[in-house]
Amino acid sequence: MWKSSADAVKKYADKVVVSPQSRKGRLAADALRQDGSSFDFDIGRIKLLGGKWVMQEQATAIIMAGGDSRRMGMDKSVLAINGKPMVEIIAEQLRTSFSQTLISANDAEKFAFLGLQIVPDRIQGQGPLMGIASALEASANEVNFVVACDIPHIDLAYVRKMLSRAKGADIVIPRSRDKEYEPLFAVYHKSALEAINKVLRTGGRKISDVFTRCKVRYIELKADSFANLNTKAEYEEFCKKYGT
Repeated sequence: MWKSSADAVKKYADKVVVSPQSRKGRLAADALRQDGSSFDFDIGRIKLLGGKWVMQEQATAIIMAGGDSRRMGMDKSVLAINGKPMVEIIAEQLRTSFSQTLISANDAEKFAFLGLQIVPDRIQGQGPLMGIASALEASANEVNFVVACDIPHIDLAYVRKMLSRAKGADIVIPRSRDKEYEPLFAVYHKSALEAINKVLRTGGRKISDVFTRCKVRYIELKADSFANLNTKAEYEEFCKKYGT
């Protein structure tokens, strides 16, 4: 049953988008199944958020915001870009694309304004590997995208490419031709937890120590995939280029 206002313009539309949760959406899915066909994705992933239709990944985004930002000389996560803290800019890009978004940080009060679940380290002072382990344990999903809080522009197409390679792997990680890795812009399956916890129990802190204990799938790291803002000069250059 169409509203009169919608019915008046329906004939001018190129296509009609129907909510997958609506009766029409369910009937469409049933019709395809009866025909021996189906959607090539779970239509339940389509959500109406903020007035826009989006396709959410059944995965968790984990923003690592517990570092000490030594090279920057100040807390990178709350540095402002166009009037917003960097961590908020990252969260806005991810929360509509993932079914869950977590913040890995020990200062819950600092990040309360985001309205997201804050996951503290099980044991503080053990580095980002402990943060990853703690967040993976708290995650509601098997597949998780882990990202540092100093990457203000997220190439979601590239992230989805990594997620598409996650089946059968414990970790999917970008690697450059020079064999450089980006462990804080990578996909971690919960199956990696056993190896991560073993490394932590033996006093290890390097994320790379986990790689030999897991099934790791590498994806080509392209120079324009993303940019870390590690120093004040890099931050200022980014603001000049993308600021308003």
